Amino acid sequence: MLEYFFGKIKLPKKETKEGDALWLNPKADKQMDKVVHKKYAPINEIQIQQMEQDLQRISRVVFPDWYRSFLQYANGLSLYYGAISLYGLQKVERSNPEWESPSSLYLENLSRHKHVPKEWLFIGCYCYDGTEIVIDTNKEESDIFCLYNETDKVICSWKNFDEFLFTETKRLELLYLQHPWGWLDIKSNTLPVGHKDKN
Repeated sequence: MLEYFFGKIKLPKKETKEGDALWLNPKADKQMDKVVHKKYAPINEIQIQQMEQDLQRISRVVFPDWYRSFLQYANGLSLYYGAISLYGLQKVERSNPEWESPSSLYLENLSRHKHVPKEWLFIGCYCYDGTEIVIDTNKEESDIFCLYNETDKVICSWKNFDEFLFTETKRLELLYLQHPWGWLDIKSNTLPVGHKDKN
C-alpha cells in the first residue's frame, strides 16, 4: 500500500539537507512549509528492536510484524501538510539542531494516559487537535483506531493498517484537491467522519 501511494506521486521530490526525510511535493511548491508529504528514511531491525525494548520498559507492547515492516519502509510519515503524522525513531544530529526527523514514538508513548491498556501503541496523531492513532498489540489482528485525546473515546476504527492508510489518504486527497489554493488547511477539522468539530 505504501509503495503504491508514494509510487503514484510524481516528481518533483527532494531530500532535505537537514536530515533523512524525503519531501514529496506534487504541486511543486518551493516553500518548505508547503511540503505535501514527508517520508522518513527507514530504520533497520536492530534499531527497531531497541525501540521496542525501550517501550517495553513503560508498556507491554510487542510490535506486530506489519509494523516492523512499515518502519523498515518509512521511519514515520507526515501526510498532507502534517494532517496525519506517524511517529518513528527520533534521531538526534548534534551538529545540526534543524535535522529533519519524525516525532518520537517513545516520547509520545511515554506521555500516554495512565489508564489506557499497556498493550496499546500510539503510532501517530491528527494535527488538528492531537487525536491519536493507536493499535492494540494484544489482538492478533492488531486493529487500528482513533482515540479522541480529550475523552479517550474511540471515534473511528479500521481492520488493519492498509485499510486505514487507503481510506484516510483518499479522504484527505479529496479535501486537498477541493481546496481553491491547492493546499490543505490542517487547522480545520481533518478528522475522520464521526467526530464533531471541537468548536
